Amino acid sequence: MDRSPIVIVGGGMAGFAVARELKQRGNTRDVLMLTADEGSFYAKPLLSHVISRATPAAALLMSPEKAASANHVRVVPHTEVVRADFEGKTVYAADGRAFTYGDLVVATGAKPLNFWHGDRIFSVNSASDMSRLEPILEGAKTILIAGAGFVGLEFANDWARAGKHVTVVSLDGPLRPLVPQSVSAWVEDNLTGAGVHFVRGRLTPMHEGADLCAEVDGTRLPARFDLMLSAVGLGPDVALWNQAGLVTGRHGLVVNARFETNIAHVYAVGDVMEFQGQAWRFVTALNHAARVIASNLGGQESRENFGALPISLKCPDSPLAMVLPRVQGSGSWEAKAGDADLEATYRQDGKLRGFVLGGTAANRRRQFEDELAA
Repeated sequence: MDRSPIVIVGGGMAGFAVARELKQRGNTRDVLMLTADEGSFYAKPLLSHVISRATPAAALLMSPEKAASANHVRVVPHTEVVRADFEGKTVYAADGRAFTYGDLVVATGAKPLNFWHGDRIFSVNSASDMSRLEPILEGAKTILIAGAGFVGLEFANDWARAGKHVTVVSLDGPLRPLVPQSVSAWVEDNLTGAGVHFVRGRLTPMHEGADLCAEVDGTRLPARFDLMLSAVGLGPDVALWNQAGLVTGRHGLVVNARFETNIAHVYAVGDVMEFQGQAWRFVTALNHAARVIASNLGGQESRENFGALPISLKCPDSPLAMVLPRVQGSGSWEAKAGDADLEATYRQDGKLRGFVLGGTAANRRRQFEDELAA
């Protein structure tokens, strides 16, 4: 029986998901989690709802002790891994400590793409990021958000519901090009009705004295903003691993169907991984990958079977339930939209490959999931 330790690098949702799945499978090997922060656990998607729920980011944290106990893992906090020796099966911390592993799981996540820097320009990718933003957000009245993806839209809806004046600037409509134009327009109409202002074009924020201003395609926006949130996407945190010899693609560390990298006994999970040329930055994908990895680490061969991965847009004023097609090729979208509901389906060769449901249509989600599985 293999008694060598399993080392997880990264203490976010992905790392804890692997630890949880190992526990559920009766793992008897030592599991170490090396994390650069204090080792608390929290559900990152909840950060975009802290204002409307009157729940500060700090209240979302499970203490390192509880998180470690709940997941049968030894958390090693304040440990930044800076070097990896795959031949020697050892990773090294910034302070020189060495950690030998039998199997290594890389769960270092991704970093926000920051095209702009300056006073009152923020990105939120962690509870500590949100905690730094909260004091300024509390007194803010006008807010600029760059990006109309899931994160930007959820923050925009949350802050507009709190009575703030929110402007979202993006090159294309909400959730484009992941969803068809009809779905994007439905979301935009709903959020506009909830008080969110949308502007298309290339954003240029600027500071004029104490004021934060912005231009879009060279045209000055009339508002002066109290803060700006950059939510234009994530880039995988792969520099260390690439230097050590792991193959990387455009979206992260390349893994096979076992979620194993090009180096044996080294796995990747969460925002840092790339599978079949795509990023899989959704909680459902993360949890599935964690189950596959945990099974393989326990000696039970398992491979990717993403199937129909449900995704949600958690905007109270425009909620969506969806399963997006793995590849949008020769098929086509058909949509039926009303004031209270939305139904969009993607079919290829007569077979359902994906769907987006909004409003009351979300009650039929199981029906569409069953058709996808057929």
